[in-house]
Amino acid sequence: MHQDEKIAIIGAGPVGLTTALGLARRGVPCVVYESLHGIAREQRGAAFHPPTLEMLHELGVGEPLMKMGLRIPVWQMRDRVNGVYAEFDLGVLADATDFPFRFH
Repeated sequence: MHQDEKIAIIGAGPVGLTTALGLARRGVPCVVYESLHGIAREQRGAAFHPPTLEMLHELGVGEPLMKMGLRIPVWQMRDRVNGVYAEFDLGVLADATDFPFRFH
């Protein structure tokens, strides 16, 4: 990659900005393009899962994030007619991750 070349990231949502942060921390030049005039204010996702939380902590943004939401140790799947049809206790992941929960 030449000095004036940069990786283009299309979209300044959570994925685009996290990608840009990860590349920048590794010294990889990048530029983020967004069609909106500012950062979107609406919710772009309801929850973070354990692998994403691990990545965000490695990037240094996990601790501030943890002060803003809720830890949900049990993940339920529902339908509109019968309610809960599956339930997962993420506590079983406690030996594999520091984040055995979904974060809302």
